[in-house]
Amino acid sequence: MEYLKYSSVLGAGRTATSAVTLGAGRPRAIAFAAFAALTLAIGLLTWGGWASLLLVVASLLSTYAVFHLTGRSLRWAMLAVSALWMFNAWSVGSWEQMAANLISAAASLWGACRAARPVPAAAVRTAP
Repeated sequence: MEYLKYSSVLGAGRTATSAVTLGAGRPRAIAFAAFAALTLAIGLLTWGGWASLLLVVASLLSTYAVFHLTGRSLRWAMLAVSALWMFNAWSVGSWEQMAANLISAAASLWGACRAARPVPAAAVRTAP
């Protein structure tokens, strides 16, 4: 449970930093490395057994996804992240977290499927 406290703060910072450094080469790579290192450090400090490894893997995958993936691959990665976090929700009996993971997984799956479909020519706008 201790990991959840730190992971929430880390996740918010990671998402904001990913958005701010969008398109920036070296600063983005440095930010990714820093958040990956923080994730590993928090995982070590809050280790609670092998189940903790799933949370660390989920956080590392999420970190990689928001800094390096786009489109379909981003959505599939986030679907995997939801599945890994679902294990934690199930193991602690958190129905609220399970519901949130199901919603997140459904949104990721829907986005991945939408990204797979070709865009109709009528829907493509051209610059004036």
